[in-house]
Amino acid sequence: MRLERSDGLALGLLLFATGARWLYAMGAPIAADEAYYWEWSRRLDLAYYDQGPGVAWYLRAFTTIFGDTQLALKTAALAASLIALCFYYLTLRRLDLSPTGRLLALAIVVFAPGLFGGSMLIMHDSPLMIAWSAGLYFSVRWIQDRSRTGALLAIFVCVALGALAKHTMLFFAAGFALWIFTDRRELGLLARPVFWGGVALAFALVSPMFIWNAQHNWDGVSAIIHLRSSGGVAASSGVAPYIAGQLLAFSPIWLALFVVLAFAQAWASRPGRADNAPLAPEWRFLWLNAIMLPAFFFVFSFSRQIQANWTFPSYLAMGLLLAHAVAPAATLARRTDLSARLLRGAFYFGWIPVLALNIFAFASVPITRALNLNVPAYFVPGYRTLGFAEAVREIEALRDRVAPGAGLAAANRYQDAAIASWYARGQPFISSVNIMQRNQYNYWPQLERGRDYVIFYIHEKTCERSQIFVTPTLGFMFESVEELPERSVVVDGVVVKRYQVWIGRNYRRSWEDMVYHYFVKQSILDLMPNLKGYYTESATAAAEDDALLALQKIIASRAGGDGCSLFSGM
Repeated sequence: MRLERSDGLALGLLLFATGARWLYAMGAPIAADEAYYWEWSRRLDLAYYDQGPGVAWYLRAFTTIFGDTQLALKTAALAASLIALCFYYLTLRRLDLSPTGRLLALAIVVFAPGLFGGSMLIMHDSPLMIAWSAGLYFSVRWIQDRSRTGALLAIFVCVALGALAKHTMLFFAAGFALWIFTDRRELGLLARPVFWGGVALAFALVSPMFIWNAQHNWDGVSAIIHLRSSGGVAASSGVAPYIAGQLLAFSPIWLALFVVLAFAQAWASRPGRADNAPLAPEWRFLWLNAIMLPAFFFVFSFSRQIQANWTFPSYLAMGLLLAHAVAPAATLARRTDLSARLLRGAFYFGWIPVLALNIFAFASVPITRALNLNVPAYFVPGYRTLGFAEAVREIEALRDRVAPGAGLAAANRYQDAAIASWYARGQPFISSVNIMQRNQYNYWPQLERGRDYVIFYIHEKTCERSQIFVTPTLGFMFESVEELPERSVVVDGVVVKRYQVWIGRNYRRSWEDMVYHYFVKQSILDLMPNLKGYYTESATAAAEDDALLALQKIIASRAGGDGCSLFSGM
């Protein structure tokens, strides 16, 4: 490819954006989910309960070079973003986009708020975005030159590597399959041996996840079926949060424009239209790739809670298509009709919320204070990750005073266990009790019998009462339990975290043993009260009532409400 002046501008934009974000990220605290995937990288496996092993092995490469440091985590995150953007720009170079269109498409993806801020966090989305972007490039390359069987096989490799990072990559494969089956001219691909060779290669690459599931009672498959990460079987509708999340993560105006363009394209391409000019194969693929995730999760949001980042890979094709509509293709004369001018005007106006959201993400604390916004600290990005380090140091100091030699254990949040491991002295592995829930910590070392533990819970949403139900359960798990008062972490006069600590002496049994004991031996006494007294080793129903009353008292005593927002006490 011949290099143009716009290519130099694109490279400058990539390097500037990556460098600026890296400098900012190096001064920001580690997020709890980042610590969770860092813990994965310390305990490499074929797969994990939540997802495949991609992010663990990817991050391990950086921690091997830079150690278990912030430098390793942030460099890994920004390197993934840079690699993905490079593949994305190579895709733009293969399409009939003008130099202006390529720069616009690149700028959309660089500055879309969700991607702009998310690129500074090492998550399983990081290697996923590399695989998705590379998949776009090789798909367009193969569609334009069908003789390149290497590019076709590369598509399957990208799908497999993306699936190893996050299950969402399967929607890339679904979009490619839909591209084949919605045009009879493409069905001939199914008769080519190289296609099925690519399918076999993809299955071979993802086989570690099948092996892990076979070794662990297919727990990962069960997590997908029961949709643990979207609220589980008791999830409620999340349409409004889903739409709001997409509006903020992409851009309210850009998203509206894309929806209008999608409906316009569907109308123009409807069957039976006399002047219907079929889309070029690569553009039809890009439309399917852009629409697949947002449409699926929109329908899904009627019964589930959807996280905004689940659709982020679609922003690549969405930005490309939007730029293609705004900046005419190189082969077309520049349009001056009213609709084109309105489209371009709306697009450029859409930069206002994009830049405002990104500036707020970088300078949320001074902006919130300057505007005197009385909002919970949890909703201010600058405060969101603050307080974890202080809480962990205070918990360690308390342990050293009242229970020297005791272990640390998170009460019921894997995020607490991971972030505590990151900030604790020597970065030890810290277990999570995981009462009545399942996550990756169920497969890692559990509490040691006979040992004392300091159990802790860190509450992020300080305006809500922490719903802690572990106290009665801990009484069954330890010989004795002492609950200490709930404490707050204050930064700049703002309560950014609250935490609760329990001192458990002589760990005896897990909560699973307690539940098993109840259903096998004790529940019969609640169902058949006349048997009480014959089996004296089991507690009575009155003891259960006492535990329930104690739980209600504990919840009522939690902090929350008054004094939890910024400036509320000023």
